[in-house]
Amino acid sequence: MKLLWKRLIKRMVFVVLFTPIHVFTTFSMIQKYFFNPSRNPGVIETVFKYLTFVFTLPVLYPCMRIDPDGEWFPRWFQYFSVFLNSFVWALLLLFLFIIVKRLCRRGGKPDETQEE
Repeated sequence: MKLLWKRLIKRMVFVVLFTPIHVFTTFSMIQKYFFNPSRNPGVIETVFKYLTFVFTLPVLYPCMRIDPDGEWFPRWFQYFSVFLNSFVWALLLLFLFIIVKRLCRRGGKPDETQEE
């Protein structure tokens, strides 16, 4: 039981630390590459522009496309969508880490309980 709490706390710490870092990074990249595009982007700027697009999925970019000037959604929802987008990314990465860790622990072999 103690080990279960230890794992849960580690996962919560990951989510709590990852979410604000992702919020800051996404917000900074949106300001730089969506609102101030350069006229002749180089390779690095193009990569960062597409990386910014990926960071804004699955919540933020659809909200920006539906309400580009901020008149439809309430202000609290606009701020909350940035946090929600980062929270979704944190959970996605956490589940990905858990799945990879379990696969590495089994050695990449299929589960023996499901024999045909």
